Amino acid sequence: MQGAGVLRLKLLFPLSILILLILSVFIFPFDQFGSSVFYVSLAFIACALFLSSWNTDVLHGLTYLRLTPRWKGAPAIALQSLALFAACAAVTLAISGIFMLAGALDTDNVYGKVSLLPLPALILAFTLAPLGEEMFFRGFLFRWMGEKLGGWLRGKPQWAAGALLSSLVFALMHAPYGSVAEVAVAFAVGLALCAGVKRTGSLVPAVLAHAAFNLASIAMAVFI
Repeated sequence: MQGAGVLRLKLLFPLSILILLILSVFIFPFDQFGSSVFYVSLAFIACALFLSSWNTDVLHGLTYLRLTPRWKGAPAIALQSLALFAACAAVTLAISGIFMLAGALDTDNVYGKVSLLPLPALILAFTLAPLGEEMFFRGFLFRWMGEKLGGWLRGKPQWAAGALLSSLVFALMHAPYGSVAEVAVAFAVGLALCAGVKRTGSLVPAVLAHAAFNLASIAMAVFI
């Protein structure tokens, strides 16, 4: 009976994703400008859940991703999220300042592309997108890479190597914006979020901090 329950959970996940994708075609047509925000975010969520739930079930996968919030600790999570957001903002200001002093700050391309996104895509950029990116990059990739490197990093901080590699992949994902400063900031923010996950043992503060960071970035792009 227990095996049948696990099988049902395994089947429920792909079926849910499939149904969601079918419904999404009507809400976010593929040819609609900005729809990629939704589909890329959904792909990150699906990949993270699938890879973390391999040979087990979705509930164990969520535990692997450190995405099991404890509601009794909500005040602590809120403070951790605020501190992590402040850390992300601080490294962003520092790196942007260095690029500005060097006369190489090229983030106008980023703000220009963001400001052109339709309202639904902007909302997804600070809701679904942070969840998907954190689940894949900090939830799965950061932990998985650290574990895989454990075989030859004996006695060394394996999580640091996982943080570096996962943040590098995260930074390269921002390369299409056409901004070197954006890639550098993404790498530093990725490291800060990895450190936050390591420190708190939970992905929730990273998701909330990332959402707040994206919201602040969108506000700057649209209103400033």
